[in-house]
Amino acid sequence: MDQLFTILDSVLQSVEKEQPLPENHSLTKHQQLAIARYHSLAVPNSKDKNWAKLANLVLPARSYQAAPEPRILSAHPAGLADDLAGVIEVSENEIQFTLNDVCVKAGVVACDLKTAAEKHVEIYEKMQSTAHFSGSGKVAAFTNGASRHGFLLYIPRVYKIEKPIEIRWKLHQTNAVLPATCLIVLDEQASATVINRQESEITGGGAIATSSWNLHLGDSAALRVLEMQNYGKNVWAFTEEQIVLGKDARLEYLLLDKGSAVLQRNLRVTLEKDGGKAEITGIYNPQAGQHFVIDTFQNHLASDTTSDLLFGGVLEDDAFSLWKGNIYVSEGTKGTDGFQRNKNLLLSEAAHAESIPGLEINADDVRCSHAVTLSSVDEEQLFFLRSRGISEKEAQDLIVSGFLESAATRIRDQKLKERMLKALD
Repeated sequence: MDQLFTILDSVLQSVEKEQPLPENHSLTKHQQLAIARYHSLAVPNSKDKNWAKLANLVLPARSYQAAPEPRILSAHPAGLADDLAGVIEVSENEIQFTLNDVCVKAGVVACDLKTAAEKHVEIYEKMQSTAHFSGSGKVAAFTNGASRHGFLLYIPRVYKIEKPIEIRWKLHQTNAVLPATCLIVLDEQASATVINRQESEITGGGAIATSSWNLHLGDSAALRVLEMQNYGKNVWAFTEEQIVLGKDARLEYLLLDKGSAVLQRNLRVTLEKDGGKAEITGIYNPQAGQHFVIDTFQNHLASDTTSDLLFGGVLEDDAFSLWKGNIYVSEGTKGTDGFQRNKNLLLSEAAHAESIPGLEINADDVRCSHAVTLSSVDEEQLFFLRSRGISEKEAQDLIVSGFLESAATRIRDQKLKERMLKALD
């Protein structure tokens, strides 16, 4: 663990030294706030459940350096696939933005944070004012202080994007650290679908990817997100996600975690105004040597709000997972409906899964509960399938498919469902 934070210290120092923007630039000011927060927080220790196992792990390489300042490019929409409204492509060396003409005319914005701070001041300031507080963790503060690869995606009031916008992360550089602060804003009554793909092609050494996501849904806005994390097994990934819902806003968040050697994900969904509704569905599939920690928060700060969370894990070989969940209901609220469920299927005796649900209820008119299950492959079921001429691998796949069916049936968009299940194969 000390090795990790020594690397983050070094990267932060190099980013500060190479800062190309003046001190009075808005982006610089917000990054300085995050850096101060980073230095004020202690390094986590093994007594912290989220970091206990990580303390014994060793990074794939001894030395790392910050990813370079990226080139900012805009591509012609003629190259867009017919089924997409836009693409944001992020690598160590460049960020490329592409939006179709319909989105541009409607006022959709996709740009780097420097441009956001200079040309979209009101939106940027509103979001960045809370960005460095998006999580209580030291890694989140590092991300917001060192980010060079962040961006803003803004959907204007009432506008409904019919096709998805896809965000593609592709890491290529060996032994690089890539922190990114990402802001997504849906104005009142706007709606959009965002697909977030994370991949890497790194041979030898490793990489560290840290991201801080701040999503804001205005009143009556609707957002659907499909996030597929499939970094290589030599990448350590740290993700902080804060999603705030306005009055009567709707969120459908779909997660698939399959890649990376180490994944630490903190997901906070805050129902800030009356009538908000959030449905979060996650599937994770760690395999040999992988270590996943997922910490979820469902915060009900207003009345008549609903949150429904289901995370299903399939663990292979000697994989480890920890899911922690908490439902918080604020004092004075009414009509809260909150549910969280975590279930795990172990495909090996060496696999280990832990689940820690929690409720923090400060109101009376609520309906909140949680459920946790842990199971292994049913040998009788496996024998039955094999006796019908099905191979052991095919039989196990059928059992896994059945186990994940409760998660898959929650995905209402058939195309997104197919993409998610295909990525799981």
